Amino acid sequence: MVDWVSGHQRVAPGKKVYPFVGPGGHLRHLLIQKATANVDFVRNLRSPLLPADLNFSVGLEQSSTTVIRGTETLTASDWEAVGVYLDGRKPPGQSLVLSGESVGDSPEAKKAKNKIQGQGIMIDTSPPGGEVGQKALVQWVLEEWKVRIDVARQACARAGYSPEALVWATPVWKTLSGGRPMVGYQAPRMVELVLPAPEEDSVYSLILARQRMPAWEAAKSLPTESLLGLFRRLEAAVTDLERLHAVLGDGRLSAKVLSNKSGVHIVRTMELMALASHYNPTSVVQCRQALQIGFDNHRQPESAALTALIWG
Repeated sequence: MVDWVSGHQRVAPGKKVYPFVGPGGHLRHLLIQKATANVDFVRNLRSPLLPADLNFSVGLEQSSTTVIRGTETLTASDWEAVGVYLDGRKPPGQSLVLSGESVGDSPEAKKAKNKIQGQGIMIDTSPPGGEVGQKALVQWVLEEWKVRIDVARQACARAGYSPEALVWATPVWKTLSGGRPMVGYQAPRMVELVLPAPEEDSVYSLILARQRMPAWEAAKSLPTESLLGLFRRLEAAVTDLERLHAVLGDGRLSAKVLSNKSGVHIVRTMELMALASHYNPTSVVQCRQALQIGFDNHRQPESAALTALIWG
């Protein structure tokens, strides 16, 4: 099994057995489109399957692809039918695509999976968990979006390293950028535009921007299990904002100079520098008092809304 970055360019119509497995129905759909492009006949199947369903042959000069969707719902007998197909001799130009959130753990599913790995490419659309996979995804964004590596990292982090979210955002990015390289200060702002923030991120941003009433309204709907994480993120941001404010001075400094003077990482500096002027020592004290109330009451659902109201 390979991740999306490693596997998506290896998909070619009518040549392999392709299981596309993982979250992201839109991303799997795009992979299916690539695997069936210019194929003469495409047939879509779902459980229950019979061995005869997979005996799909056409003329010698024609190609055909059978697409089985919903692999997570396939029964043991369904996987047996897939295994029979994989054991058989396939006519030229005939291929099989499987798509779903997961592959079952039944013995029949495991046998079919082992056979698939010898005949084709299994692509996992999940966010890459390892450092190598994450670096590859950052590199893909860097090349596709024509941005600096810090902006590519920002985009991947904001998307939770989800290939689907980044693929969704790519056409929007290219439209806004006009297909030109984006190297200026506006690039990090554009990342925020093309990658909508999760609810917790939205509350976090509204509180830091001191938009009390919108933050209060948004915070009321946060689940209790998200609150401790939110308060920790706010605490880290206040610490960095305090450091940035201390070196602002009267002039307008670049992100690079601010980062060097404050010791705050350049990506973090670019995220927070527009807010730093509002976080003077008095404001920071008030923010920390609000956070203390939040930490002390983080199991109470109203604690985030209260913190938003009394933020410095």
